This record gives sequence, C-alpha cells and structure tokens, in this order.
Amino acid sequence: MLYRLFFTDKDNRKLTLSGNKDIKDDPGSDVWVDTTTLFTHLLEGHITAAEKDIKKDSGNSQESVIASGIINIYFFDFLKQLTTFHTRGPNLSERNAARIRFCQLFFGKLWDVYSQKILSAYW
Repeated sequence: MLYRLFFTDKDNRKLTLSGNKDIKDDPGSDVWVDTTTLFTHLLEGHITAAEKDIKKDSGNSQESVIASGIINIYFFDFLKQLTTFHTRGPNLSERNAARIRFCQLFFGKLWDVYSQKILSAYW
C-alpha cells in the first residue's frame, strides 16, 4: 500500500510524506503488523510518485530526504482513528456509499493477500 501526502510546514516550505506498507502473507499471523506499520520518507518539495520514479530511474534523484522513519499504530489508537473518518456528499446514502467503497478497497486488498491461508485450511 502506497501513501503520498503533500503539505507545507510552518515556514511555508513544501514537503511530501511518502510511505508504504508491505502487505504480504509471511508465515505466522502478521496481518496486524503488516497493516499498521508504515515505512516513511519525508521529502523536500511536492514530489509525485511519477517524478520520484523518473528521478530514480535516471540516477539523478534530486529530491532531498529530510527524514525517514516507521510509524506504528496500536489497536486502541486504531479504534479511535476509526471515529475520525468522514465523507462528504449531498445525502446520507451517498456518504455511506463512499464509506463502503473505501472499506471494499482496503479490506478487499487484505482479502486478496491473506485469504489463501484461510481458504486452504478448509479445502
């Protein structure tokens, strides 16, 4: 799972948070660790994924990595975070439809990766 967030700091400097989660079915029960561990880089400037790939492939990487790190979310923090999800739409039906589409995308990808272990136990 890839993440990219453009923002500015207090000095109006453009920054990019680039992150990824490594979603793969390793031996053992690791779905929680996989989905709650975000590997991050803080880049100087607003750098799109395409720009980053072009610079990397050319060997002329101009973006400046300001910081790198790993962000983990704990179970109770995740539950609290769920209460902050909001959608916009002209009516409740469309807002709920947006929430459902997000859940289908997120949990659908997890199902694609982890369901083989679950299903193989029954077949």
